[in-house]
Amino acid sequence: MTRQRKIALIGARGYNAHSPEMQLSSYDWKRLDERINLGDYDTVILNLLSVPLDVNWNRFTEILDVRTMDDILRVGGEIFVIGDPRFAITDENLDQPFLDWTAIRFTWDEQSGDTIELLRDGPYPTYFEHFKRWDYALRRCALSETLQQLFNLAAIEASGRRIRLEKQTLAWNRYREDLAFSVNMVIEKRTPYDYWDPERRYGQITFLPKVSVTEDETLLIVLRDICGVEAGIPEPEWVAAYEVPGQREIDAQIANIQVRLAAVRNELRIALEQRVSARECLKLLYQRGEPLEVVVRTILGELGASIEDPNEKGKEDGWLSVVVGGKTHEGVLEVKSTKNAEFDEYGLKQLLEWVYRGVKLRGKKYKGIFVGSNSVDEPAAKRKSGFGDSWKKSSELHGIVAIKSEDIYRLYVLHKAGALDICAFWSRLFDTIGVFNMRDLVTAEKEEKDRQPM
Repeated sequence: MTRQRKIALIGARGYNAHSPEMQLSSYDWKRLDERINLGDYDTVILNLLSVPLDVNWNRFTEILDVRTMDDILRVGGEIFVIGDPRFAITDENLDQPFLDWTAIRFTWDEQSGDTIELLRDGPYPTYFEHFKRWDYALRRCALSETLQQLFNLAAIEASGRRIRLEKQTLAWNRYREDLAFSVNMVIEKRTPYDYWDPERRYGQITFLPKVSVTEDETLLIVLRDICGVEAGIPEPEWVAAYEVPGQREIDAQIANIQVRLAAVRNELRIALEQRVSARECLKLLYQRGEPLEVVVRTILGELGASIEDPNEKGKEDGWLSVVVGGKTHEGVLEVKSTKNAEFDEYGLKQLLEWVYRGVKLRGKKYKGIFVGSNSVDEPAAKRKSGFGDSWKKSSELHGIVAIKSEDIYRLYVLHKAGALDICAFWSRLFDTIGVFNMRDLVTAEKEEKDRQPM
């Protein structure tokens, strides 16, 4: 299947066309705030025949810089510059030549004239039929320092390669200065026979001067004869005031569809937000650091605990309390994640410190609750227990409880399915000394097995 060719026309309005083979999109200079990814186009045309004064040049430099140029040309794409490019662009925090994105330095001759020589059997003959006089010419061009943004030139030279600028003259004046031309970069490698062999040839940037026909006619020639796109002159602004028979009913239908589309888009936005919110619990399976701490506190809150977020950075990861059968249980959290298959005892030592802080600062003996996520780079279903024999013995000696973050996820799924006895869970958690075991809760969990990958 042939890939659709994509063409972007910057600096014109209404030149849009679409077919299985080609997509043409046009963007007015004043519409550059749209999301435009020029690196996704095969051909980019820059229309400089009429550039307004109030262009957002900062936005322009975001959509076309030296790296975007590289994205287009590196894979054989092409860029056409139509009109005089010899101006500087200025905006907030911006003052540079328009052609800065080319990574080429241009030196121009400001003289004008009407003596024109054309390349015999050269490209774009229809375009050059209308080329009658010139107002500037190119004296010379060379690769600029901006090239460092693309290549490590020292490393390229060390590998026996070089980057060379290749230029093809399409039209010139009596002084042999270029009036129309194409340039492209070539990466060459030195051979054992001490000559340079082209290793990669970039696509071309072609500069075409203003010709004697109107702007619309010029663009039609460029699109038809250079890009192979048949396009008509877009509807001028003054025609918008005309209303043709039957248009009022169609406009009303369009307005109605737009209202319904806006409502559906809003419904979709809300549904997508709800989906993201619903899937927050999955962070228990892969997240680490502070984001894991946050989701642990959130889900334990969903399971009925009253959560107090930490108020001192680098200390305990939260406090919780829950009332079961008229009895209040209180705990302090330490949440740990590791790429290792087993937890070390550092997190256990920290948790014991938080228990002591509870005694010292709050006058209470809190239950130490260790929440762990091990082998975080592995799928949750493939993870081992994570608690070695020494870790288990230490946790039992100190009276703390340890629970895996994926077990909290399982409990949450059971809870949402109405298959979890919340009071039984919390009683068991606070009664456990050592590693928490879901035991008979697993029976209810099996009801969810077909719906879960774990």
